[in-house]
Amino acid sequence: MLGTDKISVKTAATFIIVMLIISTIFGIILIMRTNILLLFLGGICFIVGIFYTFGPLPLSRMPLGELFSGLTQGFGLPLILIYVNGNQKALFNLTFNHDWTYQLDGSIIGILASFMVSYGLICYIFNVMLANNLSDMDADIKNQRLTLPIVVGKKSAIWLYQFVGYSPFVVVIICVICHFLPITALLTLVSAIKIVPNIKLFARHQSKSETFETAIQNNMLFNSALTISTVLGTLIGF
Repeated sequence: MLGTDKISVKTAATFIIVMLIISTIFGIILIMRTNILLLFLGGICFIVGIFYTFGPLPLSRMPLGELFSGLTQGFGLPLILIYVNGNQKALFNLTFNHDWTYQLDGSIIGILASFMVSYGLICYIFNVMLANNLSDMDADIKNQRLTLPIVVGKKSAIWLYQFVGYSPFVVVIICVICHFLPITALLTLVSAIKIVPNIKLFARHQSKSETFETAIQNNMLFNSALTISTVLGTLIGF
């Protein structure tokens, strides 16, 4: 923190600029090695990241903050990872021809599979943001922030938190049935032993100091379990 850790504004600005330059250089290299569409995909994630807290009306103060965070961090970043490390034409590819025409190729199934596999990450990032806004609801009302819980109401927001928290387990089963994930991914369901009580606990009592951490735990538990079980299935050929 700038105040508590006595970090000067100049030092913070320098750090931001250096990291921006480094990320830009690596981004250009990746675009050159893949496709120009990566520029647009990464640009969208970058813009959402900047304007989530920046500007006169940041996304964090709007009822769509959770959705933007979930989609960019939970789907956009994994999609970039898949795109960079896989067959670009299996997802989407833009080709420019010498006669001033272009050709856009892609696979709807490939993008759908990527979305469904990333669904759990989308949901639990969404819920971290929603839990944060639910815990700060009284303060946000005083500060006139139009967060999602304020717009839809506390009762509806808690119901949404529970639905979003439970739904990834159903999607994992669907992914296995559709062969988007190996059968070992079903081991992810074991994480429900801890996640379900966490969701019920937060639904009963929303507190930044007492129960908010359960939303972070759910995010780590589900996605760690999914990653480990998927890698296991890939290694043993299941």
